[in-house]
Amino acid sequence: MPRIDADAVAALIERGERAVEEEGLPAAALALLWRGEVVVARTFGAPDGAQFIAFSTTKAIVSGTILHLVSEGELSLEDRAATFVPEFDRDGFREVTVEHLLTHRAGFPNAPMQTLEAASRERRGARYREWRLDWPPGEGHQYHPTSAHWVLADIALAVTGTPIGALSRERVLAPLGIDDLALGVPIDEQDRLQPVTMIGVDTPSALAIGELFPEAAPEIIATYADPAVVAVGNPGGGAVASAEALARYMAAWLRPDDGPWSPDWIADATGNIRVTDLDATTRVPANRTLVFVVAGDDGNQALRELGSSVGPRTFGCSGLGGQTAWSDPDSGLSFCFLTSGINHDLVASWKRGYELNDLASQCVRD
Repeated sequence: MPRIDADAVAALIERGERAVEEEGLPAAALALLWRGEVVVARTFGAPDGAQFIAFSTTKAIVSGTILHLVSEGELSLEDRAATFVPEFDRDGFREVTVEHLLTHRAGFPNAPMQTLEAASRERRGARYREWRLDWPPGEGHQYHPTSAHWVLADIALAVTGTPIGALSRERVLAPLGIDDLALGVPIDEQDRLQPVTMIGVDTPSALAIGELFPEAAPEIIATYADPAVVAVGNPGGGAVASAEALARYMAAWLRPDDGPWSPDWIADATGNIRVTDLDATTRVPANRTLVFVVAGDDGNQALRELGSSVGPRTFGCSGLGGQTAWSDPDSGLSFCFLTSGINHDLVASWKRGYELNDLASQCVRD
C-alpha cells in the first residue's frame, strides 16, 4: 500500500532550508501534495503566505486557459492567429495557428515585447507589426520565452472580451478553488510579493542566463517584480503565486472529472506529446504537449528539468531561477518550488531543481 515517507519529506524540507541558509536564495517556498491533499507547504526566508513571481511556470496557467476555451468549443487549435489579431494578417504570420503558439512552433522565439509597452492593445499591435519570422510557422521548434503567449492572450481577449488574467481567474482558477495564484495583480494587492534578486557571481559563463535568452538579461529580470510590471501581468512569465497554489493547480490536472477541462483535453495536455524536436539548449527531445513537458523514459528527464527519478508520465513546467511545478499520475504526487533569487549562472539553479525534484518524487513509498 503506497504511503508518505516521513523521512523523505524531512529531507525535502531540509533541502529547501539549505537553499536559503547556505546557497544565498533570499526566499523560497515549496509545496508537496499527494492525491490532491497537502503533505507539506513551507516557506523559507519569508513569512508564511509569501508570494513569488512564477516566471515561465506562468505559461501553464495561460495555456491551460486557452485549452479551456478549446475544450468549451470557443476556439480551435487550427484557428489562425490572424483571425483574432489583425497585425498577423500578413505574409508568413498569416499561417500561425493556436497550436503553433502553444507548442513553441510559431517561428518568432525572440520577438521583442516589454511588459510595460504591452499595457495597451494599441502598443502591442504596433510591436506585432515589427516582428519578423525566424522560420515558417510549424516548420521548426524553439522555446518562445514570452512572445507566443502575448499573442495567445490577445486571442483570448478577442474571443471572450476578457483580459487573460481575469479570464484565467474566472474560468480556471476560481472553479478550482485556487485564490493565491494570479496574473495581473493590482499594485495595492502586492504586499506579500517577494522582490526578485540576482544572486551568485556575475561573470560570463557558458550558461549565463542573458546569453541563452536575451529576454532574461539580469537588468530585465530585475524588473519582473516591479509593481507596475506585475500589475500588467506578462502572460509568458509574470504570474504571482504561492507554492501551494501552484501545486494545487498542477494537482487539478490529475482529476479528469473535476475541473474546467474535459477529460479528453486533460489527457491530451498531460500525455499527448506533440513536439519531439530537439530542444535548442539541452539537445534532447522537447517532449512538449499543448501545455506541459512530459518526463518520458529515455533517460533525459533531468534535462527536461523534472529530475531523474520522477515517473515517465510526469508532466510539468519550469521557470527561470529554478521554479518548478509538476504532477506524476502514477504516484499521485504534485510538487512546486518557487524562489525570489535568480542565479546568474543557470547551472546552479538547474542542479538545485534537480535535487529538489528527485527528493519530492521519493516521498511516496510502497
